[in-house]
Amino acid sequence: MSRLLESIKVQDGVLYNLEYHQDRMQRAWKSVFGIHKTVDLTKEIRIPKNAQQGLFKCRIVYDLQICEIDFNPYQRKEISKIVWTTDEKISYSHKFENRDNILRHSKKLNPDEELIFIKGGMLRDASYSNIALFDGKDWHTPTYPLLKGTKRAELLRNGRVISKKIRPDDLKNYKKISFINALNDLDEMTINL
Repeated sequence: MSRLLESIKVQDGVLYNLEYHQDRMQRAWKSVFGIHKTVDLTKEIRIPKNAQQGLFKCRIVYDLQICEIDFNPYQRKEISKIVWTTDEKISYSHKFENRDNILRHSKKLNPDEELIFIKGGMLRDASYSNIALFDGKDWHTPTYPLLKGTKRAELLRNGRVISKKIRPDDLKNYKKISFINALNDLDEMTINL
């Protein structure tokens, strides 16, 4: 079975959204491995000196226990074009280390292109992030993403995004799309529609 992972934002030596990452890890341990396990990431993660300034991705790989923790500088992707793809069999209900079922769709993309999945006639996710669409007043995120991301969960809880079923035909009602994940907040990585 593939190992799982968490990607945590580290900005100037501060870890972000740990409660959401811990919750997702605990749900994965129960769902994937059938065990009840808790984790306190503040005790597991030690930020090295070279990751104390700037934006870094803390990557945790785990199975029945934490296997690896590493830190890498993070650079946001520049997106200028969206490529839409329909896949009725795609599944990514847990953040698995093996992402072959997603990556096989993006092999032919240019570096500035981002993939968005459609399944069951609904918008789902991009290849590395959840999505939120702005209609000029509110931000909406698909009700049924492929993966329930930690940033998406925070934005929903804080009322900054609204869950909504979004079909491709609804895109005419939106002005822009934001790619959100643990390292990208709402409206940090955005493209006009």
